[in-house]
Amino acid sequence: MTATAHHETVMDPTAQRLAQTYAEALLASVPPAEADGLGEELAGVVEAMGGADGFSHLLTTGRLTRAKAGVMLDKAIADRVTMPVRAVVASLSRRGRLALLPLVASQFVRVADRQAGKIEATLTSAHPLSETQRAQAIEQLTRTLDAPVVLHPRVDPRLIGGAIVQVAGVTYDASVRTQLHKLADQATDRFERTSD
Repeated sequence: MTATAHHETVMDPTAQRLAQTYAEALLASVPPAEADGLGEELAGVVEAMGGADGFSHLLTTGRLTRAKAGVMLDKAIADRVTMPVRAVVASLSRRGRLALLPLVASQFVRVADRQAGKIEATLTSAHPLSETQRAQAIEQLTRTLDAPVVLHPRVDPRLIGGAIVQVAGVTYDASVRTQLHKLADQATDRFERTSD
């Protein structure tokens, strides 16, 4: 379920829990084989809301009543999405929570991936990964972890080269920066031992 590449903003814990609750309810409403399709539909609704100039702002700022915002959004998505997604969007609208929709979409992908037995891994490199490098990293991690991997690439130019991989709270650091720090520490230790 890697339908979207969301860039989440920092949200309060209540918003995170609410979004996860909506995502879990949506996932529970369909057979597992349909999860990927719903993730793509949610991503499409989020894109439609964000893509239309002022549409998202109009729907989420209170300029329209909740009922009118819900009707307007339902008309915009009615022929593009299935009933489960329409129901979640309508529920968010009725409760004045349409602004949570991008977070619900992101949480849905995470919950569906977790349910499918996929493992999330973050790979931080000094430069953006090419598609080939990304595919190779996913393949190698999938083989190593013996489970499908959802890769979240990050870029940190301070690494100089190499990479840092984080999986299930464990960090594997093979960055050039860390290797240089280790060499410097070893050189310092040797110097201190020889000067004693």
